[in-house]
Amino acid sequence: MKINTLLATAIFSFSASTLMASEYFFAPENVNWDGKNYEFELRILGQSESPEEVTLWYRQFGETNYVPRELIGDSGNYYGKVKGTEIANNQIEYYYEVQYASALQTVPNSSAKEQPLKYSSTSYSGDVSILSPEPNGEIQPEDLVIAVSFFDVKEEIDLSKVRVTLDNIDMTPRAYISKELLSLTVTQSLPQGKHTAKITYSSKQNPITWDFFIKKDFDDKGSTTYGSDSGIDFQHRGNGYIEFLNEKVGGDGRNLSKGNVNFNGNVEWLKFNSNLYITNEGSDREQPRNRYSLGLNAKWLTLELGDFYPRQHELMLWGARVRGVNTEIKTKALDLQVAIGVFDKKIKQITEVVNGDLTVNSDSLGFFFVDGENQSINDSSLTYLNNGSQVIIPDGSIRIVEDGTYKRNVRSARLAFGWGESKFGISVLKVKDDIDSFNFLTGRPKDNLVLGSDFGLKLWGGRVAFKSNVAFSLLTDDIRSGALSKDDLADAGIDIPFDPKDFEDYLIMNTSLTPIDPRGGNSLAWDAGLNFNAIGHTASVEFKSHGAQYQSLGVNYLRNDYQAFIISDRFRVSNKVYLNARFENYKDNLNDSKESTTSGNRIDFGFNVFLGGNAPQIGFNYGLYTRANDAEASSIQNQQDNTTNSFATNISQPLNINFLGESKISVGWNYSSRSDNVDGGTGDSENNLVNFGLRSKLEEIPLRINAQYSFNQSKSINSNSSLEAKNTFNSFYVDGNYEVIADKSEVYGSFGYTKADSEVEDFNLTNFSIGSRYFFTKNHSLTGEMFYYLLPDNNDRTFRMRYQAYF
Repeated sequence: MKINTLLATAIFSFSASTLMASEYFFAPENVNWDGKNYEFELRILGQSESPEEVTLWYRQFGETNYVPRELIGDSGNYYGKVKGTEIANNQIEYYYEVQYASALQTVPNSSAKEQPLKYSSTSYSGDVSILSPEPNGEIQPEDLVIAVSFFDVKEEIDLSKVRVTLDNIDMTPRAYISKELLSLTVTQSLPQGKHTAKITYSSKQNPITWDFFIKKDFDDKGSTTYGSDSGIDFQHRGNGYIEFLNEKVGGDGRNLSKGNVNFNGNVEWLKFNSNLYITNEGSDREQPRNRYSLGLNAKWLTLELGDFYPRQHELMLWGARVRGVNTEIKTKALDLQVAIGVFDKKIKQITEVVNGDLTVNSDSLGFFFVDGENQSINDSSLTYLNNGSQVIIPDGSIRIVEDGTYKRNVRSARLAFGWGESKFGISVLKVKDDIDSFNFLTGRPKDNLVLGSDFGLKLWGGRVAFKSNVAFSLLTDDIRSGALSKDDLADAGIDIPFDPKDFEDYLIMNTSLTPIDPRGGNSLAWDAGLNFNAIGHTASVEFKSHGAQYQSLGVNYLRNDYQAFIISDRFRVSNKVYLNARFENYKDNLNDSKESTTSGNRIDFGFNVFLGGNAPQIGFNYGLYTRANDAEASSIQNQQDNTTNSFATNISQPLNINFLGESKISVGWNYSSRSDNVDGGTGDSENNLVNFGLRSKLEEIPLRINAQYSFNQSKSINSNSSLEAKNTFNSFYVDGNYEVIADKSEVYGSFGYTKADSEVEDFNLTNFSIGSRYFFTKNHSLTGEMFYYLLPDNNDRTFRMRYQAYF
């Protein structure tokens, strides 16, 4: 147990110092174009559990559907590649899915499919910034505006020599041209497909030329078409895998199997997508791991069946898994979204009768009879442990040894009015536990009603966007006793102008309702934000205010009793230099219900320099975080007043060493120091992390190598005793990938070693892996992998076999 604690401390110290130093930033080296392939790298830091699967979803500009590609790797580093022949226009859009046992995470984490990351293997000369349309991007004909910024151009621009052409037709007389901006609104209707824009602004610089696409319903590049002779156009893409896994963890062995099939495409005017994931992992004591979904999409109608992740309102229902039906009717002026299903299935509790019989009074759930006496689970004579799901009678006659869950039903709807990307919406969410799932259960079934609205406005082709969300919640924490009458509430000292029993079909109201009196606004949450993406800036301003009693069961991670102002900017000084800055001010205790108010500030500033060629790449970030409250000095355990400073810097340098091929060496230093300004408080702490890395790709030998060494030391000082505790970790990790036959087979492996010197206990940890992937045809592959972990107490190992196909 001590070793596990130390391991967790080491991982936390590493990830905390890294993540505090800078937010996740997609630098250009995360995607690399080597002339033949796009190479992708995803690094995952600070995760409490290892992902089951990491998938890259990609498409070329102008396409509708994404293609999945599994990434391989371990210890937070995952790699994959896409052949350049798959991306005909040199422009790729992509996002990542990281599948954990408990959740699905995407990168980017919001609207990943709708707003993917972008990478181009084609560079543009000069200092002109293309604002609209994006190179090789899709756009509706009515939204077409050709716009570029001359803000970064160093030379004096002769406006009389600036020219703009569209498909080789001179459009200059219709354009607005200044020394900062060129803008051309295209009023004539353009046909679907590819078009070319060209800007000439200097005799010293090459013209800026780029392609874009007038949006199509479906692009058939890379798809398969059937039935053309019969006049039926059927296009599709699909992939699937079957995997078998044998592992031993903590001395316990198990065999797992799983399979997944994705299939999507279109038939004439109807698009479809489907997914089926089946595994023997889990048990009937857990929520289901299997997933299945079917999506149908016409011009104005979208229908999803099975498991889906609705995104209706950021404060009400956003990204939570629902099993049921989701539909959206979407026109230019009106959107209607409706989701009906369940969050959780019912799981029965396990009851053990030691002496005597258990009988349940179904008229008063939450009570049970023991030896003919009616006793409440809140009776002081009983031992009630909800975290262990145990109810123990003093004489040992009855015990609930494992709790269950209620079936949790969800219904939601959003109706939005507006035009194009600017909409005003109203939403309602109803989440209610099914108390008929059980005759007796120790947990508290809930009833949640949330009402809200949202507003979004996009201007200048989406370069300027405003959004706001408002929501109000009512949560009944325990509905087993049903709705109380007006008189019952009056007896409890609660006076309301209506009878709750008249509205129990909408919300069951009793003394556990939060809030009892909504007039204080404590169950109101709102946020508003303005985003600006132009002239080299990606900036945002956000306001957030979440009441202390606001609770939506559709967004469980939302922080309540929280108010914040956030402003951030990422500024492209040039194509080689980027600045980033962020400021956050926050506080809690919005309704003065706590003894003290905690507030804080967070300031981050950094820069990244990408000089290109053989020049180094440099990154730096500084963070200052303060947190304090106004607790009385007599209550020292509640006092907070601390300051944290953090620095992070990383330098990577390409190497020109023949036998190392295309290589890069990196050095990083992360340092954080926390000062406690309360006498007799928790004390000061310090964390110091230094890492060295080498990435190399040999050309003569198709071998990729990644090696890392890190030194991590953490110290803490107790304010009362002045005693210093120190933990030191030295870690080495190397992985490699060797292409045995080009585009046919590869082998890969890794080795890691960690040595810990601790005040608690010293230990060593060794892990290694080996794997191979073979493409026996272009679209069929077989993968075998083995992972082995040498722990102080026992050895863990995992063996995996996977067959994957693309069709």
